Order: sequence, then C-alpha cells, then structure tokens
Amino acid sequence: TVEGIFRISGTEINIKKVWKSLNNLNANALFASTGNFDVHDVAGALKRYLRELEQPVIIHSLYSELLASHDATNPDDPISFENIKAVIDKLPTTNRVTLDMVLEFCIIVADHSDINKMTTKNLGIVFGPTSIRSENPFDDFNSAGILP
Repeated sequence: TVEGIFRISGTEINIKKVWKSLNNLNANALFASTGNFDVHDVAGALKRYLRELEQPVIIHSLYSELLASHDATNPDDPISFENIKAVIDKLPTTNRVTLDMVLEFCIIVADHSDINKMTTKNLGIVFGPTSIRSENPFDDFNSAGILP
C-alpha cells in the first residue's frame, strides 16, 4: 500500500499510456511496461477511464431512481439498502460487474487506510462523481445542495 494513492497525481504522460492501454484493452502492452509506471500513474488512469466513459458505471437513466432510493437521514436503514440494491440490479451486466470490481477494490484500499489515508469517505469523494452522474450537470449540483 502507498500513502496518497488517488490523492497524489501520477505523471500525465504515463497516465495517458496506461489509459490508452486500458481503453484499447491491450493488457499485454500495459503489463509489459509496468516497470515504467508507478501506482499513482495507474490510479490516475483508472480515475480517468471511469470519468471518460460515455455513460457512467451507474447509467444516467438510473441516476434519479438511485438518489431517491437512499434515505440520507438513516443510511443504515435496511429498507434503504434493499432499495439501492434493487436499482443496482437494473444495471446492464457489464456495468454491474464493473461496479462490483471497483467496490471490491475500494474495500481493499480502505482496509489499508491507516497507511494510504484513503478512508471510505475519501474513496467516495474520488469515485462517487465518476460512478454516478446525471446527463445534466446541473442535476449533480442540485442534488448536492449547491444550487437552490
């Protein structure tokens, strides 16, 4: 584990190389050149990859439904959890698998937050906006309470 993962930027040229390999599904080229990249380059590429998807992992059409399914005043409410799960179950298979993988990765990172300083809250700040967003950017501001 590395302190600052997702908080310290990688080298832009390396992030572009990793992102290009990921985007072209060219894992062989990526793994053949891993000695040229550090963890911050790969972390930056992952953030960029998720941010630049045409549709976020949680697709635009489920944005409002997902927000409505969660009771922010009682986040541990089992009904809220079941409502969120029902919305996630509506995702296309590829998106659901991707979300599962990102969440599993975040759990591993958070398990080492004493070293890497990436708590679940910090990971939410990093991955939340890239994983779920409205087609209309003003909706995101509105739901965050930034706009009246």
